[in-house]
Amino acid sequence: MPKIIPSPLHRPDLERDACGVGFIAKLTGERSYDVVNRAVAALKALAHRGAIDADAVTGDGAGLLTQVPVDLFREYLEGQGLQWFDDADLGVGMIFLPAEDDYAQAHCMKIVEEAIEAEDLAWLDWREVPTDDTCLGRKAIETQPRIVQALVARKGDIDADEFERKLFLAQNTIESRVIAAKIEGFYICSFSSRTIVYKGLLTPSQIRKYYTDLKSPKFTTAFAVFHQRYSTNTFPTWHLAHPFRMVA
Repeated sequence: MPKIIPSPLHRPDLERDACGVGFIAKLTGERSYDVVNRAVAALKALAHRGAIDADAVTGDGAGLLTQVPVDLFREYLEGQGLQWFDDADLGVGMIFLPAEDDYAQAHCMKIVEEAIEAEDLAWLDWREVPTDDTCLGRKAIETQPRIVQALVARKGDIDADEFERKLFLAQNTIESRVIAAKIEGFYICSFSSRTIVYKGLLTPSQIRKYYTDLKSPKFTTAFAVFHQRYSTNTFPTWHLAHPFRMVA
């Protein structure tokens, strides 16, 4: 019999219980809602890679990272009477604000707007992210943040890389100023012209029920990174759900 050579990519002796993560993409680079459908279906298949709270409903966290769904935001901005622009000119910050603290929320939002202005970018609008918390468990509801999106536009003749760099610098400035102000409960899930993160203290079956944007056929993307968290060295929280901004 031929000798079976072990794969250098797999070490059975190093296997551990861990999170579930995956990636799906269109080889053609074409955006479609089908990618979102497939990513959500794949995420549900990873439910066993996470855990459930004692309330039997709250999960350790789940999320999706996709391209910015420009058609979805185009519809919103036009509905607000704002003039549309080239798709590549849009940047979106997905932000958790402190819950039930109007002053802290207003302070954080002011910091965001000032940081955007300091980077010489155009401020467009705040968008309240539509959510349905009826699917959540008790712990998830009790710790639920206010979730908003900061809509920003590129201006001038800067290229795409410089636009992304400015958004990254604005994000760093925002986080530094919020920390200095000693405000708790603020978190930037993503701030980019290329990708966006929808995540939370959710189970895979809850993510599209909670984030109703993910039900819209206008939410199109050519790829999606999906993640089901298995909380080990830290307790489950909204901001520790994955994916992170750059990797899962």
